[in-house]
Amino acid sequence: MLKSKISCHDCVLKNFCLPTELSSAETQKLDSIIKRGPLLNKGDFLFQEGHKFSGVYAVVSGSFKTYIEDQQRHIIGYHLPGEIIALDAINSQHYNCSAQALETSTYCELPFEKLTQLSATIPTLQNRLFSLLSKEITCATGKQRAITKISANESLAYFLVDISSRYAQRGFSANEFFLTLSRGDLGSYLGLAEETVSRVFSNFQKKGIIQITRRHIKIQDMAALKEIISHILKS
Repeated sequence: MLKSKISCHDCVLKNFCLPTELSSAETQKLDSIIKRGPLLNKGDFLFQEGHKFSGVYAVVSGSFKTYIEDQQRHIIGYHLPGEIIALDAINSQHYNCSAQALETSTYCELPFEKLTQLSATIPTLQNRLFSLLSKEITCATGKQRAITKISANESLAYFLVDISSRYAQRGFSANEFFLTLSRGDLGSYLGLAEETVSRVFSNFQKKGIIQITRRHIKIQDMAALKEIISHILKS
């Protein structure tokens, strides 16, 4: 299976992963412990819930969903290039969810034992790791607050604005993107029925806010989306 050969120094996503603010020499040390994973196809697992924790993962290309099984499947994360997966497993030492590729994807594995040993000698790396852990907690808390007791329109608008922002940060189009999550998975992620997701998408399209062709989404009126969630953005 093919593996990514791009070093941290040459990776276009380096500002989103751990090497941020590291010197060239420090980046080389980090690069020496990273494992470049094989190409994953849609449906392949990065790791599965309950398996022993070995490290965290950085998405290089493609996208992943994370979910837990509790009588039924609950989607808890939608991960894009440059994002770190499995930070929540550090404490339990077991993966608390499963991560599955939504399309052809590549990744880097950061073995946690080696990562902690290296970060003890590189303060900037240790600070970056703490920052990522803090961001993980903040994002999880923010998402819970955002989708609690809000309408389906607000929930989907919030999601679209968030995804748009994340793509823009990576140098991709903020207004046009391919949503690799199915509507059923998106409904699970937002706490909505699949039929509700489809209905809200249709309503947004009728109003000229978005244009949808299968899973390709074009945001035509970002201001309208932000107006729907203006009270959330201000809180």
